[in-house]
Amino acid sequence: MSSNPAPDPRSHPPLPTLALRVGVVGHRPERLVAGKSEELERTLGEVLAGIRAGLERFAESERGLFGTEPAMLRALSPLAEGADRVFAKQALALDYRLACVLPFPRAEYERDFTGAAAQESGSVQTFRDLLARSESVLELDGDRDGPEPYGACGSVVVENADVLVVVWDGRRERRPGGTEGAMDLALSLSIPVIWIPAEEPNRWGILRGTRDLPDGESNRPRESHGDEDLHGLMREALGVPGADSTQVPEEWKRYQAEDMPERSLAIAWRAFTGLITHGTWPSLSTRLAPMEWPAKDEDTATSPDGVHYAWANRLAVLYADRYRSTFVFSFLLAAFAVAMALLPHGTGMQDHGAGELTCVVLEILSIVVILLVVLRGRKGCWHERWIDYRMLAESLRHLRLISPIEGTRPMPAHPEHHSEYGRPEATWVGWAVRSIERSLPLPNATLDASTVDEALARLQSTLEDQRTFHKGASHRAHVMEHRLHLTGMVLLALTLTAGVLHLLGTPLGLSIATGHALTAICGIFPALGAALAGIAHQGEFRRVMKRSRAMEQVLGDLEVRVRALREDGQEPAASGIQRSRRAAALAMSCSQVMLQEVLDWRVVFLDQPLRPPA
Repeated sequence: MSSNPAPDPRSHPPLPTLALRVGVVGHRPERLVAGKSEELERTLGEVLAGIRAGLERFAESERGLFGTEPAMLRALSPLAEGADRVFAKQALALDYRLACVLPFPRAEYERDFTGAAAQESGSVQTFRDLLARSESVLELDGDRDGPEPYGACGSVVVENADVLVVVWDGRRERRPGGTEGAMDLALSLSIPVIWIPAEEPNRWGILRGTRDLPDGESNRPRESHGDEDLHGLMREALGVPGADSTQVPEEWKRYQAEDMPERSLAIAWRAFTGLITHGTWPSLSTRLAPMEWPAKDEDTATSPDGVHYAWANRLAVLYADRYRSTFVFSFLLAAFAVAMALLPHGTGMQDHGAGELTCVVLEILSIVVILLVVLRGRKGCWHERWIDYRMLAESLRHLRLISPIEGTRPMPAHPEHHSEYGRPEATWVGWAVRSIERSLPLPNATLDASTVDEALARLQSTLEDQRTFHKGASHRAHVMEHRLHLTGMVLLALTLTAGVLHLLGTPLGLSIATGHALTAICGIFPALGAALAGIAHQGEFRRVMKRSRAMEQVLGDLEVRVRALREDGQEPAASGIQRSRRAAALAMSCSQVMLQEVLDWRVVFLDQPLRPPA
């Protein structure tokens, strides 16, 4: 396993724990082939052992991708009679952590195992013994007289698995909630499937898409696979996207080397926006609040991924301030440089005197400082770090919108029409989110009415907070855009007035000194106006205003849907789906909307890197 030193989470962002989740769906005894039980048991054991060996080989070559904690292997099983239990027993024998997903509360589920044959084999006791050895048990709110509970259970297993083991006889019966339905769902979500044929268990194969399914009526994979294929599958599942999945990306090294300084000089953005928005000079301090462990923020204090979120969020704020303060400072300093160039002429300073020399030095110094600050920001990748860290933080924060209900899912895929901007789900950010996510345990809970309502209440509170945030952001952006535009128009009018006065200077009897002052004004005011226009353009205030207004409306509509579901019976279109799955789907929709907004925000600001205000 890895020999990397574990970073202190108080001084550097922690490395995620190497983890993998293997789910299972398969036939019950009546569809398994008589006389093949030992072969199936042996094959399942060999596949799970091969996955463990592949994980260990990957851990030895990962070179800084994960922390030093022992790798975690989780086995996800509904514990139905047949393939599910054989899988669970083999997984426990290989030191996997067992996570059980049940279609009903356990007492109700036991009714599946009370037939004469089940009683003779001690099926209920076996079920209870496996539950006792499990790490977590997620009991869904299935109803035998309601929607398909077994299909919902299979979907939860699939959606939380990194690899799905399917014990299938190759025959499609098109029944809801069946093994083949779960397999199709996995392939549609690009989750690799290890298909173990019920009739020939030793001829197992790996499916990465529907194209790998056999043609015709074949009941086994097109080709069989072995341990080396499982090792390759581990590299695909756990490695960073790229040519060498075990090579540590430079961005990941940089993120792991981050620390939180005690002070930051990046206060120009807060000072400028406070002055423009409120008309008063804000009280600012260069001292940053220290990281607190455990974090007091509810978002970071109540979940296992809290430390990861806290670091990503604080670093995103730090680099946002650095990036924004740099362009505000640079634009204003450029206007100051123009003022220094024109001030000697406008005030009648003596040629080559001390005053003119001072202005020239300040002008040159301003230009040099602008170049140094911008170059430092570009070399330090402040712009990219801000965007990457914000994407990481928001993705981690939204994981907990759905984790109390059914586990977790990765960030959404970027739209195809944004492909020129890169795909964050295929970068180190997407990899980090997925790695942190898979290390989290499944909920150990019964999804009864109170549990689902608690999750919905948390979701509703999040939507309210986000709507309030976007309402404030829209207002601030509107005020900033309006006042900067208004100030620019005033400066333009003053410039026009100064130009007209200069033109009429002789008839009006204006002195030569006044004419020189008017000439300076005609240069300084447009320079200041251009600086403010540059800040408005770089800050994207108009676009932020429109986007936040739209998000405020969308989030309000989602709040209505969440409130209706909390009251039950208010979503007739979803009446064919059990309540926990309706809540999970709605939570996923909310998360997707908010994360998609962050993805769109990313595209907007990727086009605004730091540049000298030339």
